[in-house]
Amino acid sequence: MTLSLLNGLHVSLRGLQSTEEHIKIASQNITNADRPGYTRKTFESDYITGNFGSVPIGGTIFGSLNKFLLEGVVSDTINVGKKAVVSEFLDIYVRRTGSIPSDFSLTSTLNDFFSHLDLLTIGPENRVQKEQTVSDAEVIALYLRDMSNTIQSQRTEVEIDIDKTVDRINQALTNLNDINEKIIRTAPSNSAALADFEDKQGAELQKLAEEIDFTYYFDSRDRVQIYHPGGQPMLLLRDLPLSFDPVSTLVGSVTYPSGINPIELNGVDITTSIKGGRLGGLIELRDVSLVEEQEKFNEFASVLRDTLNAALNTRASRPSRNELVGEMGFAAADPFAGTGNVRVAITNNAGVVQSFTDLNLAAYGTVGAVATALNGLPGITASLSVDGELIVTSIDPTLGVSINEMSSDVGANNRGFSHFFGLNNLFTGLGAEDIRVADYLLANSDHLALGELSASATLAVGDIGISLGDSSVSASLSTALDRSISFNAAGDFSAQNVSLRTYAESVMSRAALKGSIAQDEFDAADVVRQQEVDFMNNTTGVNVDEEMGVLLEMESHYQASAQVIAVIKGLLEELIATVR
Repeated sequence: MTLSLLNGLHVSLRGLQSTEEHIKIASQNITNADRPGYTRKTFESDYITGNFGSVPIGGTIFGSLNKFLLEGVVSDTINVGKKAVVSEFLDIYVRRTGSIPSDFSLTSTLNDFFSHLDLLTIGPENRVQKEQTVSDAEVIALYLRDMSNTIQSQRTEVEIDIDKTVDRINQALTNLNDINEKIIRTAPSNSAALADFEDKQGAELQKLAEEIDFTYYFDSRDRVQIYHPGGQPMLLLRDLPLSFDPVSTLVGSVTYPSGINPIELNGVDITTSIKGGRLGGLIELRDVSLVEEQEKFNEFASVLRDTLNAALNTRASRPSRNELVGEMGFAAADPFAGTGNVRVAITNNAGVVQSFTDLNLAAYGTVGAVATALNGLPGITASLSVDGELIVTSIDPTLGVSINEMSSDVGANNRGFSHFFGLNNLFTGLGAEDIRVADYLLANSDHLALGELSASATLAVGDIGISLGDSSVSASLSTALDRSISFNAAGDFSAQNVSLRTYAESVMSRAALKGSIAQDEFDAADVVRQQEVDFMNNTTGVNVDEEMGVLLEMESHYQASAQVIAVIKGLLEELIATVR
């Protein structure tokens, strides 16, 4: 009798302990219901079978992490991570370019410049209009430099963000390695710890997926193993960190792999194989998207420069400049391939010819020979500067030098003599990053070359060689806005024949379109990911109402077990009293 009562007490106590574990786990679930990455925990009792049936003798705690659902969330997070950062940076870029009707956009600055050129066709010697035209040209150059600075600043910002992203990736790998080691040391004897480590693995994998694309699997001991898509391991028995040394400031001429350091994994350059996560998006921005935008602005700037410079170099200013300084740099020994004739004259402020000479360019084989020939002309000195620029100067400081390119054809680009050396340029610079209005025009807009040195065979010293009010060049310049011009392939633009206005509008509209597409792609990807996350959370997360129901049920079981124990206790007390 006594033995039976003691066995019953033991069974009831075991049941009470089992119920306590269920209550403890349910309370834990409710407490952590809103904790990111936490999954619902369950307690399953272990039983032995005896004379009193199945008796609980402890149990195991299980987490609810579904590794198949986690795989889908990780994949979607990799996709969203990339699209988020691309959309973010393109949105900033588009807002900085300005919209087509904006007061400070590429098209608005072009419209202002060419509208004042139109006015110059009516009054080509109007000083106010000359000043306004030069000022408008400088605004165009300023806009192009500003956009280049914006693009390169963004690339520099991306470069810094890449470095920070690599640090976050390495930290996530370290965290996952620490979890792996704790699983090996602790989990085999502690099911509660294993369930907690599984949650942490899932959370860290999702953090890693925000930053970079990867593949992974769990080994037989529940350790996660991670590989880069290129095949290099990122986490096996230890974490293998990425390495990257950022460049402090990027400019247009610095592109990967020339001038930009690689992202390496275990000594292997994996830069071009990173396609997903924030890091994949950043690399795409730095090395593709923003580079393409810079190339298009560079192409526009070079075509604008060459088109307007070509027109101005066919003309002369009145008053003429005392000194013409070329833009291009040459060595005296550089070959000179020229044909046709060019006329060089000395004129006074009224355009009256003091002297002039026609040169047959076929007679000169080097740049130095051309400089020597010019230096021998009446009233002129000529030389190459230390930077190789051709300088042609009137010996008399009150007089100026004027040029008519006539039939001259020089170099592979078939430029006129003055254009070849850049003696009468409106714009200087190689591209959008350094385009500027020539210093001589900023100093004196009266030197805007809107006249023309006479090419007449009967021209004589004492004649007016540059007439007042010649509107031909301003008319020629003003038509360049809508005249078809050849553009080379640049960025994501193919080679095309369009006007400057059309090309400028295309640059801006394409940027706006790319920004809009990037935002739409991010929104769509984010919706898909959120659906995956919600489904996983609904499957593995905590339902507080259900857990409250479990608590109520377990409390009933607890009370029942407590009542059984109380009854057995009373019987044992009666039995002891009877024996006494």
